[in-house]
Amino acid sequence: KDVSSEGTYYVWARDAAGNVSSAASIGAYTVTRSQGAGTTLTTRYDSTSSSTGTSFSSNTVVLNGTNVWVSASASTGYNTVVLKRGTTTVDNPSYAAVTGNVTIASSATKTPYTVTLNKGTGISAVSGAGTYYYGDSVTIDATVATGYTWNNWTGTHSTTTKKYTFTMPASNVTDTANAVDSTAPATPTITRSDYNTFTYTATDGVGVTCYYVSTSSTKPTAGTCGTGTGLNVWSTVTTKDVSSAGTYYVWARDAAGNVSSAASIGAYTVTR
Repeated sequence: KDVSSEGTYYVWARDAAGNVSSAASIGAYTVTRSQGAGTTLTTRYDSTSSSTGTSFSSNTVVLNGTNVWVSASASTGYNTVVLKRGTTTVDNPSYAAVTGNVTIASSATKTPYTVTLNKGTGISAVSGAGTYYYGDSVTIDATVATGYTWNNWTGTHSTTTKKYTFTMPASNVTDTANAVDSTAPATPTITRSDYNTFTYTATDGVGVTCYYVSTSSTKPTAGTCGTGTGLNVWSTVTTKDVSSAGTYYVWARDAAGNVSSAASIGAYTVTR
């Protein structure tokens, strides 16, 4: 007899003379599957291991004494799987004989992941850090300090989008917001120190790295800072001796390559 409904099944025998025996009976019970969020529940009847018996994926009726093997695994973003037969927590995996209607249930705990945000150069504030779960939508943003221009996010993500939305992975996220200095130094101040020598200095929100002195009024492009004392070079020297008449122009630059407006001073010939 194949059974498909739970209940008690009775069996009698009779002989040729019509005599009927006493009844024997066997119970049939429903095994109810309850696969919780974030788990994969595996159930097999007539089984004591993962490689024996027959797998079933929906509620199934089995006869009394049938061994049912159960196992559960966590999906991405979940952990701490709990496996229960009825109200009793059981080993994972495990098997036991069915002796009544029973519910096999799996459950798991969502794994929390963190988003850590760092403020890089030129960033005054960041938002979006915190604890999230796998699959959550996360939006991170940054506030750029005065005098700077937004550059990018670096770290787990590499993007030039300042307000950036992503789907939380099954891992921690660390990103750094970066900006670049976009403000040129102030126009240098020139001071005559003696008859043919002048000094120069300038201020900058981040810091002046070097100066450029020339007799040409054409604004130079940012170059590598050196220590030369001649004209038309970027140098950390802040004093200039002149021996020729003319107009001397001075520019300052910062580490980001921003070049100031020019200051100038005249040098004149005294003829005897």
